[in-house]
Amino acid sequence: MHVHRQAFGNVRSDCHYLGHGVKMSDFQKGFSSQFLFHRVVEKGLLEATEWRTFSEIPLYPVGTWLIRPRTAAYAHDPQSVERLEERHTSGLRIIWMYICVLGALFVIGAPIMAMIYFSQNPWMKESWWAVFAVLGSIAWAVVGWTILDLRRADLYKANLHQASLPQASLSDVPGGTMREDARRLQEFHPEPALRSALHYAFAHKFLPPYIHSNPRAFLMAVTDPKLAIDPTKYIQARWQMFEQNAGVGQLPTNPLQPGYMIRRVTDLGMDVNSILDRPVAIVRMPIPEAAAQAYFVAVVPVMEGLTPAEWPEDFRVRVFTLEATLDAPRLPGTQAILCEWGADGTHANRGRLLPATADDFLEEVQRQLQAEPAA
Repeated sequence: MHVHRQAFGNVRSDCHYLGHGVKMSDFQKGFSSQFLFHRVVEKGLLEATEWRTFSEIPLYPVGTWLIRPRTAAYAHDPQSVERLEERHTSGLRIIWMYICVLGALFVIGAPIMAMIYFSQNPWMKESWWAVFAVLGSIAWAVVGWTILDLRRADLYKANLHQASLPQASLSDVPGGTMREDARRLQEFHPEPALRSALHYAFAHKFLPPYIHSNPRAFLMAVTDPKLAIDPTKYIQARWQMFEQNAGVGQLPTNPLQPGYMIRRVTDLGMDVNSILDRPVAIVRMPIPEAAAQAYFVAVVPVMEGLTPAEWPEDFRVRVFTLEATLDAPRLPGTQAILCEWGADGTHANRGRLLPATADDFLEEVQRQLQAEPAA
């Protein structure tokens, strides 16, 4: 067993990765992010706007996403949703949402404000009605807020474990066209130290726990023909989520910006192949520049012979990486080492050196599956 100890160094010490959720570095100060204003696209798929909040009070929207509920724990839980694609947020939608937020705050807070105002009356200070007014106002606010949270939780619960998506839903952008900033990783991040840290963290710290937390959803997104999601665009969207969670990159944060921008790392891609009667997703990483960085990441089901619709809830996968060695040049075709990330977070060095090509990697993954069919 071999465990990587390569760290981010002091490049980005504030990088926090929660797999599918929001950056948590400000939570102790009362700030957080959560999804609000949900719309059912179809059974199992929702469109929702992520809002920055303070003490549960919405402050401003940061983006709209097509999401798939993963648990019934509604939007506070960073593991509760699978982000499928970022969408355009129109100016009219922003105005409508603020009207709704102000309306909800008025309905919930008006009785409290009225109680504070009338409490200045001497008669109120000497009456039992003042006690009832205080308790009633607080109860009204708590009940109102609880009802909103329960409705959202019910919406998540009603849309769990569904997977059907209209063919064009990921490319439809209401209110305008989506613009893309498509460049190589080196062009997005010319600083070698930061680029190296991000490359390593995505393949080793972000992807394995992200995949293992809900392997069924990850593979179904790119293998189920009903979803029709392009694998490369899907993994590029995971990179943008990863950068956003890490707090790096000049990501667009203004929803009012015309043609809301999507960043795509063009030398990052993903292909779907088939081995031993099961699908395998191969993530093609940008060319490594340092030891232990990955050329490829493979995601393959433990079980064989099942279609995505037949995958059980306890569906498991194996996550293999093909990594640059200490003494190998960082070029495709040179020798690389096969490793594997377990669901428990362990990193195993399989002790197999092979050429750093997708075909050789796929063949070795197949041999590993045949040697350990019940792993």
